[in-house]
Amino acid sequence: MKQNVALIGLSGTLKTTVARVLAESLNKRYVDTDELIVFEYGMPIKEIFEKTGEEYFRKIETKTIYSVAEFSDVVIATGGGAVLNENNMLALKETCIVVCLTASKKVLYERLKNDDTRPLLCPVTHSKVSDYVDGRKGLYDKWADFTVSTSNKTAVQVSQEIIKKLNKVNNNK
Repeated sequence: MKQNVALIGLSGTLKTTVARVLAESLNKRYVDTDELIVFEYGMPIKEIFEKTGEEYFRKIETKTIYSVAEFSDVVIATGGGAVLNENNMLALKETCIVVCLTASKKVLYERLKNDDTRPLLCPVTHSKVSDYVDGRKGLYDKWADFTVSTSNKTAVQVSQEIIKKLNKVNNNK
């Protein structure tokens, strides 16, 4: 039985917030790949993108995902672009139950509209959010063991829903 949980999904789906609550509820450690990258490189993700480009950032992200996938008893919050690299997802699938967090385009826009830290969405517009959702949906669906919507829910509610689904997944093995 896989002991780790990895949260994937678009920016604004509350991966980081839910991961913290879920980790505490499951008595596991919490790890956020973007936070690890920021700590290791000493600068925000947006600045890494600006100074080194997206391709270099994705290499850093892959290295980080490979590392955290080897941890045990963790809840991992991934960056929204983790699914862009198949090897990232294969590494996570090996040791994690992968949960995709989703939200409606309207909710994502409302959550992100004042956020200037997302390099691929700045400045945040309805159009960019819509294109972002449409362009990646299939990737998240491909890798998720199950999906949970975060629209109009608190992190605690989402965490409780994930725990119920994890129990079903684990009981069916």
